[in-house]
Amino acid sequence: MKRNKGLFKESFSIKESSCTIISDKKSGFEIARESITQNRIKLEKYIEFNSSFISSLEPIHVLKGPLIVELMAKYSELANVGPMASVAGVLADLAVSDMKNCGCTV
Repeated sequence: MKRNKGLFKESFSIKESSCTIISDKKSGFEIARESITQNRIKLEKYIEFNSSFISSLEPIHVLKGPLIVELMAKYSELANVGPMASVAGVLADLAVSDMKNCGCTV
C-alpha cells in the first residue's frame, strides 16, 4: 500500500478484475475488495442461471436479479451493447458507493 498526499493507493486482482483503489482511509481497501468480490459472486451465479448474459453482444432485458446484473442490463441498453461491456464500470460504481457508505471521501 502506497501513501501519497494523505491518500492510500493499492492494486489487486480478483479473477479477471484488475483493480486500483485510491482512498483517504485504509479501511476503504477492504471495503472495496469485499464489494467487488461479493458482486462478482452474484454476477457469476446469475450467469449460471442465464448463460446468454455473458456472451450476448446485444442488451438483455432483466426483470429481476442482483443489483449488479440489473445495473449492467440497464447500462447496456443505454449503450446498445451486451451487458458484459459494463461489468468493470458497474463493479467500480458499486465499490465506490460501499466505500462512501463507510465514510470514505476519496
